[in-house]
Amino acid sequence: MKKNLGAIKQLLGLYRNQELVINREVLKMGFTNRTFKLNDNVFTCFTNFCKEQYPQYRIQDLIGQALWEFVKKYSK
Repeated sequence: MKKNLGAIKQLLGLYRNQELVINREVLKMGFTNRTFKLNDNVFTCFTNFCKEQYPQYRIQDLIGQALWEFVKKYSK
């Protein structure tokens, strides 16, 4: 255990930096298919970010979470 303490601390630090948790409400909701036009650069940047930072999540869940947070933040 003492031998691996440094590696364990490093993994814990990485885990703590990835604090994104998908809201259970978002995961419970049904899915619908929609077609959106998005700027190519924005979509590429977003998908690359998702693959690099949150590979454990599906893109559709991350988009759902992002839209959910947007609505909650900007609702009056």
